[in-house]
Amino acid sequence: MCSIRGSAREIYRQANRYLIDQGVTTRKLLRHFRVLVVCTTDDPTDTLEHHIAYARSEASRYTRLFPAWRADRALCVESRATESLARPAGSRCGPGDPESG
Repeated sequence: MCSIRGSAREIYRQANRYLIDQGVTTRKLLRHFRVLVVCTTDDPTDTLEHHIAYARSEASRYTRLFPAWRADRALCVESRATESLARPAGSRCGPGDPESG
């Protein structure tokens, strides 16, 4: 069993070295395989700054990038993690906002 793990690690290391040496990037792979859409899973409080940067890049002409809401923290209503969802959203509400009271 140890030899299998060692083999897997060695294959992983060799594959990564090859990708680096060949200059293979995620964007190049997406374009090569003509991927039209990529959806990511994002926390409701994520800023989506990477989506904005990608939308401004040349690569967005070939592959569209869309965020999808990852609801795992929101579904744990008993958890303190749910409280942290309300704080960032509340901080974005200002005067004149219906949510600001």
